[in-house]
Amino acid sequence: MQSVHDATDMLVEPKSKQDLLIDVLVEGFPDAFIDFFHLTHRSASELAGERDDEEVPAQPERGFVPTDDIYTESLPFVKDNLINIDEATRKGDTREVYTSCINLARYFEDVAHYDKALVFYQKAKVLTFRMEEIDLLIDVTRSLGMIHERLGDINSAMSFHEKHLELCDKLEGDEKEQQRQQANQNLVKVYQRSADLLESSGSIQKSIVLLDKCLDACNACGDETSAGHVNYRLGLAYQKLGEQEKALAFHGQYYDISVKLEDKTGEGIACCALAEAHQDLGNVDDAIKNLEAYLELAKNEDPGSQARACCRMGIIYYRQMKFDSAVTYFEKFFELARSLNNRRMLDTARVNLVIARGSAQFPKYVEVVNSNMPTLLHWKNARMPID
Repeated sequence: MQSVHDATDMLVEPKSKQDLLIDVLVEGFPDAFIDFFHLTHRSASELAGERDDEEVPAQPERGFVPTDDIYTESLPFVKDNLINIDEATRKGDTREVYTSCINLARYFEDVAHYDKALVFYQKAKVLTFRMEEIDLLIDVTRSLGMIHERLGDINSAMSFHEKHLELCDKLEGDEKEQQRQQANQNLVKVYQRSADLLESSGSIQKSIVLLDKCLDACNACGDETSAGHVNYRLGLAYQKLGEQEKALAFHGQYYDISVKLEDKTGEGIACCALAEAHQDLGNVDDAIKNLEAYLELAKNEDPGSQARACCRMGIIYYRQMKFDSAVTYFEKFFELARSLNNRRMLDTARVNLVIARGSAQFPKYVEVVNSNMPTLLHWKNARMPID
């Protein structure tokens, strides 16, 4: 009778790093042995001696795994591709070397070992120049831009994405348009991220330069949603510089795009921004018009934004000495602040409302003081309201 085996008897224990290293030597590939040893025993930054870019900053994107361990089940795949590189290099088969480098780069990218992926993408880029195949150069250039993004090296990512766009001019037909679309989409992301960094450091003018480039990229790839946000950011940047006319133009563009896309939230944000710019320019009627439009749009939106808009409306009317209207909006501001349970906002609302009510009542007090002594005395003794 045939004996019965447990299924686990059929399982093969994966080889260890040491066993695989010995296999590589036995098969006669010393260069592959060295690379395999370095990949599995040294940090990726130590492998990057051949790179021609600056050191990668220590702020990679979310998901980066700063470990030098390679999954055990993947070690044979890594070993085989390194052997292919060694063997193909001896034969002068550049394409085979390129293919194995890309295999390894894609693998390390998939498992979030971005530093190691970068090493092999860099090697692949050098090989594309030898092969003089533009489609391969474009592909690896795009990949290098994406890897630098993931490592948080935005300046390098920007350079590679711009190079990708430049290389697209060497293509023709649909492929050219598809590649240009992809390059511009990637540029939209890196321009915005770079502008964020510059703005946070106080370099408003430099951030505007990048946002202008970003707007061009948005238009080139037909990304209207991003174009709207970039217009808004440009408007805010010019407001910070005190150039309100330019700010108005960009906020107006954001409003128009939001209307076209039926983005009610965007319309509301644009109305608030337009109101603020008009207010800074002294265009009170236009400021009020935009705030009223915002409040109409924001009936079912964020109560915090509604509260701030009501506060602005109250301030505008107060400065115009239209105290009754100011009281109306400050009362709305107070009710919204109370519903939000925001102590600081509630204190501001309470003070504004008291001042506006006092200013609204002041003419009546003056009239009573000047012409109605009995009513004044009655108020003084009983604190009855003055009608």
